[in-house]
Amino acid sequence: MKNQFNPQLRQQLSLDNYEVLHQHLLRLSWRQQLVIQLRFWEKYSIFQIAHTMGISWRAADELIEMAILNLKAGLTENSTKTAVLKAA
Repeated sequence: MKNQFNPQLRQQLSLDNYEVLHQHLLRLSWRQQLVIQLRFWEKYSIFQIAHTMGISWRAADELIEMAILNLKAGLTENSTKTAVLKAA
């Protein structure tokens, strides 16, 4: 995925949070990176994503859901590690 995130989003996030998000995005598969880019940065509908990728609507929806779950897991893990480090 290109490093071309929405500038408004970047302004809303602190630099540290932006870097953490970027690191976790890069850990996703290329297909998951693509659906996140298309859905949230390019504002594609699920139908448009499915058509662009040549997959069914359901497959596109599931791919988006898995990408989000993977991002949440990574970000949760990161915040837990940060909390433990601060407590030590």
